[in-house]
Amino acid sequence: MGYETFISPAETLRTRYRKQFPVTERLVYLNHAAVAPLCKPAADAMKRLADDACLYGSLHYDQWLDAYQGLRVAAAALIGARKSEIAIVKNTSEGIATVAAGLQWAPGDKIVAFEEEFPANYLPWKRLEKQGIPVQWLSYRASLDEIDEAARGARLLAISYVQYLSGFRADLEAIGEICARRRVFYFVDAIQGLGHSR
Repeated sequence: MGYETFISPAETLRTRYRKQFPVTERLVYLNHAAVAPLCKPAADAMKRLADDACLYGSLHYDQWLDAYQGLRVAAAALIGARKSEIAIVKNTSEGIATVAAGLQWAPGDKIVAFEEEFPANYLPWKRLEKQGIPVQWLSYRASLDEIDEAARGARLLAISYVQYLSGFRADLEAIGEICARRRVFYFVDAIQGLGHSR
């Protein structure tokens, strides 16, 4: 087999997925963490829903609910959860703010958070700190022993799976074991790593 006729399985996979992102015809787009370009299947699904609402109002609302249920089922399968545990929110920032504001915080509660986080996973905890909830700030470079010690007596630990500035990937399993042992709510902002690393 000549070199010119050999296509590796990885290249075939890359080519197939690249075609789903029309942005690649115009740009080299590396910032997929903030406002990322849509893949064609997602854009088409959004267009169908918008066109349906434009042309028929809420006549097909039951079909919209079916689509949301399908999303919950797919998301649950991706992370090993039950569909009843999946909430659909507008974006990551809204989801984090909902968690931060949705827990009933009490005297003696403590949060463990990380200094280098994206603002969406920093400011809600900072706001709670200003309201009297102590936050122990660590660096994402903290050792597992330091994280374990900080989690002692904490109510919640919030961390990003992949740090937005450095690309550092947290050891979610090891930190999860710490949180389970310490009986700490474990909050992971997985937006920058879930699709490609899980």
